[in-house]
Amino acid sequence: MENTLKRYCNDLHAVIQYITEPKQLKEAVKALYQKHVLEPPQGAQVDVDIQKEYNRQRDYLEKTVDSLKRKLSKYANNLAHKLAHKLAHNLAQILKSAFCRGFT
Repeated sequence: MENTLKRYCNDLHAVIQYITEPKQLKEAVKALYQKHVLEPPQGAQVDVDIQKEYNRQRDYLEKTVDSLKRKLSKYANNLAHKLAHKLAHNLAQILKSAFCRGFT
């Protein structure tokens, strides 16, 4: 068992060298799987509870993404409004200053 684990670790370290090259990484992982997996998985039996949990987490994440998108949009609109207001205020101050100096 310990020798098998060491061989697997060595093979895994060999696969890691392809971490930045997705196609080669995919092929290396396939080869690693074929070498070390003795039994193929049992059909497409997915436990009902696992599927429900997956769907629940997916719904939660989708709602979270939608919420964050709304918050970002609201924040961006608020920021744009504040920026426009400050720009108008600064322009008014510049014109007022220029008027006081007699540059109009």
